[in-house]
Amino acid sequence: MKAPGSVRIALAGGGSGGHLFPGLALARTLLPSGRKPLLYGSGKAAEAEWVGRSAESIRVDAPMLPGSKRAIPGFFARMAKAIHHSLVEMRVRRPDLVVGLGGYASVAPGVAALMSGCPLLLLEQNVVPGKANLLLSRLGGTMAATYPASMSHLPPAARARARVLGNPVRAELLAGVSDPARFALTPDRPILLVMGGSQGATGLNRRVADAAREFAKRNVQVIWLTGRGDEAMARGALDRAGLRGFVRPFSPDMATIYRTADLVLSRAGGTTVAELAALGKPSVLVPYPHHQDRHQEFNAGVLVSVGAARIIPEDDLTALRIGRDVADLALDGETLGEMGAAAATVAVPDAAERVALLAAELIRRGRR
Repeated sequence: MKAPGSVRIALAGGGSGGHLFPGLALARTLLPSGRKPLLYGSGKAAEAEWVGRSAESIRVDAPMLPGSKRAIPGFFARMAKAIHHSLVEMRVRRPDLVVGLGGYASVAPGVAALMSGCPLLLLEQNVVPGKANLLLSRLGGTMAATYPASMSHLPPAARARARVLGNPVRAELLAGVSDPARFALTPDRPILLVMGGSQGATGLNRRVADAAREFAKRNVQVIWLTGRGDEAMARGALDRAGLRGFVRPFSPDMATIYRTADLVLSRAGGTTVAELAALGKPSVLVPYPHHQDRHQEFNAGVLVSVGAARIIPEDDLTALRIGRDVADLALDGETLGEMGAAAATVAVPDAAERVALLAAELIRRGRR
């Protein structure tokens, strides 16, 4: 048996920070200081920005489900090649545990782990499990679900292996402090954080741009994480409205940004919802409207049900509605305090430790 310091952890998946960050939080809990996990990822350019030097990245093909019958043979050919590539890599690297993070990039490494006899742990951030995690759980992976409601979506055999443990949140987020001056903002006026997740949200960004004057009227300041592609549009909207704000495509300093913000206007990805709860942040959530399973609506419902968030469908997010339901709320300190306290009631602050215990159990079984 290997000594604890020689444990090898491989993360499988990527494509978004929402998939990657819980895996990195778990790896930091499992591994000794200075040890990095492997990452079988999608190879997207933004992935390196999210991961930085926290993992050793290995690109694996991530074919998406075909949209036509003619594309099916090509899909299976690419998937077979990706699985073979993952198997070869795992024979060389010999991980003790593969952690599936969800997304298409997790499928080939996840299947390879099961074929090679390596334990497979699946992190499910959403109330409604994603297609990749559903497939891998049916094939034999063990799911660590965030919410009890996820269990009803699993077949009996997969449900018997699954545990409800919460979504690991990066420890550094909990250590942040409020610092408006860092973003050229003032502490005497409310600060709204606008973000669409790690990849941004053009539909949300355009609607906020249309409402910039509503924030300016109320002297509400803005920290705006636009994602790639919308930064110039956002800056122009703030300049035209004469609105004080800080605009970036993405920021690695989310700990300070979260703590500085008084209210968050955001999509409702699973990791975002877990972070809002862990930090006790009041929010207005605009679920992504084009997912077939509407999983962001279910995620938002976790916070809405306890009074920690309000939900606005994207089609209803007019400038008038933003002024009334977002900008006015940012000025209501008493209500924001109540919403933040409610958010904290659904947090699972030790989720990383809970999932780490399950991971250690799977590693022990695998070694036996």
